[in-house]
Amino acid sequence: MMRTARDYICGLGEEVVWNRPPRRFRALRLLAEDLRMIGHYEGRRALADDRIAASRRLVRTHVEGGFAVTVGHDVMHRMLPLIVGGSWSAPDADNMTSLAADGGSDAVSLSLIRRLASRDDWQLFSGLRVQRLGLFPGADGGLQCRVTCLGGTQQAQSGLTAAGAGPAASGLRLAAPASGLRLHPVKGSDVGRLFLAGFEISLAREGMRPHFALGTSAPQLITPGLLVAQVGLRLLANDAAKAASAQDHLGARFRFEDATGHTDLTFASLRVIARRETADVGGGPAQIQLALRAEISAGSLLHLTNHRGTATAEAGSD
Repeated sequence: MMRTARDYICGLGEEVVWNRPPRRFRALRLLAEDLRMIGHYEGRRALADDRIAASRRLVRTHVEGGFAVTVGHDVMHRMLPLIVGGSWSAPDADNMTSLAADGGSDAVSLSLIRRLASRDDWQLFSGLRVQRLGLFPGADGGLQCRVTCLGGTQQAQSGLTAAGAGPAASGLRLAAPASGLRLHPVKGSDVGRLFLAGFEISLAREGMRPHFALGTSAPQLITPGLLVAQVGLRLLANDAAKAASAQDHLGARFRFEDATGHTDLTFASLRVIARRETADVGGGPAQIQLALRAEISAGSLLHLTNHRGTATAEAGSD
């Protein structure tokens, strides 16, 4: 019988010190999970005769893989600092919290625990750093998050607990046009009403990799990497989309919403690195595809504002 992440009981906890598991874990409702150990082997000696060459030996290991979750307001609030770094501020008088997406502080590392049944020992993955966090619509249109990690070690451990995650929350959705996506030249007004056929927003730490000291079998550190953002768009080819594709730099604002409020994700400046217009051979409307990239500029990367009935959250400014 095939098993999926839905069969597992999982928990996630933040580490105060890298690769030192916390004492408490919070249950995590996963859509998918594929964390695994990766081994590196010592090769044969190049000058040795094949008949006397030493057999390959496992000399280094580290954790690779990731997991996917449905994105509601709480998941957005919890996951963004794991790639951006820093922490949310305390609510102000208007019940607003903020997170600076400036790359000035490294994100915390994580431990993840999983087991298939209550009688099993936990599998503990520790020293995880988020290498990439992608936001994209699922098959039903709800927002999903795919998290890719690099980590230190895996071990079996008993006696761990994961606090309940509460009832499953529905995902955020892209708001209807024209609120869902707005594009504008960096020093201009909105290009007009846009209709999205697909998108993915990816925050990544470029250059993140495990490093090993001489004679060690597990990573001694994982480099934090450079924080960048990448955005892919598929737009119906109307006048507004064509006007946007003619620009080399664009500002962008995405709005995701549910019954309790909405979240705005804003980039002040995205560089257009690829553009293409395609036609549907079946007779459907033409599309314009844009690939965009943002790096930290003037101390900021993105701006996130979360409006709810009881809370408002803001992340960074560009």
